Amino acid sequence: MARGVRKSSLEKLQKELAEVQESIQQHKNSITELIEKEKEIQEKISLEQFKEVSSILECTLTKEDFVNYGSLAKADSRLSCLPLPLLGYFLMQNNNRNH
Repeated sequence: MARGVRKSSLEKLQKELAEVQESIQQHKNSITELIEKEKEIQEKISLEQFKEVSSILECTLTKEDFVNYGSLAKADSRLSCLPLPLLGYFLMQNNNRNH
């Protein structure tokens, strides 16, 4: 049986480099997908927290009102039912997610 031409050291290294680069790209793709999934889960958690607070307080706040509380007029009666420590906690959580 005749054997094929042996690969040189350079050819072996080039093949190994190509395999490593392919593996790196696969890992980058996986990380990108995981980051997207992380954001989706954080948004779902935020929504569930908002639902819990809204149901406890039985307010008519919208999520936008809740997130943008700092820019709303302090006289807004819909916000008066939120205890300040609780409101501060959720505002802090929202600010941390945006940075």
